[in-house]
Amino acid sequence: MARERRLDLKRESWRVRARNFIAARQGFARAGVPCKHFLSRSWPWWLAGGLVGVNFLGELYPRETLVVLLLLALAYHLLPRLRCVCGIAILFAAGALCSMLYGQMVLERELPKSLVKKDAWATGVVQGLPERRGDRILRFRFRVETLEVGSEVRAWPSRLLLNWYVPYPDLRPGQRWRLRLRLKPAHGSLNPGAFNYEQWLFSQGIRARGYVREPDRAMLIREPDIKHAFDLYRDRVRQFISELPLQHGALIKALAIGVKSTITNKQWKVLRASGTAHLIAISGLHIGMVAAMAYFLGTALWRYSLLRISQYPAQHVGRLSAVAAAVLYAALAGFSLPTQRALLMLLGYFFLRVMRRNSGTGFTLGFVLLVVLLIDPLAPLGSGFWLSFGAVAAIAWALRIERDRVQGGNDTGVPMTLKQRLLRYLRQWWCVQWAVFIGLLPLTLFLFQQVSIVMLLANFIAIPVVAMLAVPAVLLALVLLMLELTMAAKLLLVLADRMLGGLWPLLEYLSGLPFATHIAASPAPGVLLLSVAASILLLNRGLGRWRMLALAGFIPLFLHLPPSWERGRFAVHVLDVGQGLAVVVQTAEHALVYDAGVKYPGGFDAGSAVVLPFLRQQRIPEPGVLIASHDNLDHVGGLYAV
Repeated sequence: MARERRLDLKRESWRVRARNFIAARQGFARAGVPCKHFLSRSWPWWLAGGLVGVNFLGELYPRETLVVLLLLALAYHLLPRLRCVCGIAILFAAGALCSMLYGQMVLERELPKSLVKKDAWATGVVQGLPERRGDRILRFRFRVETLEVGSEVRAWPSRLLLNWYVPYPDLRPGQRWRLRLRLKPAHGSLNPGAFNYEQWLFSQGIRARGYVREPDRAMLIREPDIKHAFDLYRDRVRQFISELPLQHGALIKALAIGVKSTITNKQWKVLRASGTAHLIAISGLHIGMVAAMAYFLGTALWRYSLLRISQYPAQHVGRLSAVAAAVLYAALAGFSLPTQRALLMLLGYFFLRVMRRNSGTGFTLGFVLLVVLLIDPLAPLGSGFWLSFGAVAAIAWALRIERDRVQGGNDTGVPMTLKQRLLRYLRQWWCVQWAVFIGLLPLTLFLFQQVSIVMLLANFIAIPVVAMLAVPAVLLALVLLMLELTMAAKLLLVLADRMLGGLWPLLEYLSGLPFATHIAASPAPGVLLLSVAASILLLNRGLGRWRMLALAGFIPLFLHLPPSWERGRFAVHVLDVGQGLAVVVQTAEHALVYDAGVKYPGGFDAGSAVVLPFLRQQRIPEPGVLIASHDNLDHVGGLYAV
């Protein structure tokens, strides 16, 4: 009976959708009222589409876009039958114009050509936590206020990424310095398939790089003030954790204050191969878990407090508690871009709830997307933007489908037992993990050229341990440390270290499996769109067993096509590895790698950062011949990785 009832409900749901779709089409052609309703429900998506689309243009056209926007506004008033199309185009053009104006403003902060590779005195403030790279380099971000070139003093508000070679002082965030700098424009190597370092610098607002010259003449102008209290506390936490005998101290630092520079390459390899690297970065998962715990705690305390007779709803108190906790945790992470994005998503969601607007998942997600893009129009340049919203969309889709299934099947009216509730929660958790894996599979291959096959099982176990046990212990330790209860803070940090220590052998085992990671070339745009459509169809339970046919859309993602070179022809690729050499020669049947670039003590390895991504992009599973010209670090530094 329950199965027949579910089938009847499903058929009735499809009938209602079909009737609404037909009525909407008729309304579009006649009265135009559904057009206004359609725009009122979808306007954030069209604005966000314009903001996102500009990031893929080679040039900016603000004047032309403004003219198009005015013409569209005129057509909207003169052509009533095309108002829906004109309205969509107006929203898209308005978003594009805003993004172009912001891009022009950012480009105007370029390093003046007169200062390229020349010395200049700069006065500014140290931002964030300085990071040691190897034994000789201290890297930090420097917010410039003024530049002195000869006798000329000019204002140049910009952010720099600087190196200070040994001997360097004990830099602290918030210090104001006067430094002599040698600057150059922010740029990176240009290699197919490799990480776009210049794009990353641009998205971070860093307009130039350089290093400190004549460090003995550097002048400390002022110590940090109260505005940098959080950064100073983060620095104190970093030193406190470093002094403890923790087995996984680097992971504890990442969970506590977002510092990942001390994580070793071996640890990164395990995290990437198991698909759990996102657990170490303070991102949407951690912000969401902290906000959820604060929401339930604030709601419960308000309901059972003496103020429960107040007219102020407990849900509002819970939302304020969630926002406050999320802001504090984001501040501990230094308000990095992933935490800012997660915080804005949370604020946008709560804003709609406080305004009592139940607009559905689609409008809420579009509104939050628009808020994030208005605050940071350069967010689409980072891979985290696409992964964050892709994961949120997949989770929302999975939870809605599971909720509909539970409501359709629970027709007896008998309360569920504790065992049934537990099984339901486990099922929901598994559905969420499955939806995220399927939804992000095409994006992960497109962005990183590899995907973890074991991430479904690893995250099913690791997320509860890290997000629900280790992170609360670390956060409580930070609160106790702020209250000068250092012994209790040490005990909690040791407890969190033991939790990670119990989880780590499982991650090492899963990452060591021969099939743990699938490495493939970045899919073409057409293949990416096909696989995204297949993901949507596969997650649609309303299609029944027919949705399994969508698995065919994933086949092109895993195809290794050999390079199409004619016999007797060859291609020589000289890769951009900076100082050193790396050459790849392709023929119809073979591939040869001649040298593999440099490896720096700071951690950069041209073999893994440049040569291997290029081989994957060219669909070369492994080179047939590997030649090292001579034993020099500039030529054989990346040899081991290849």
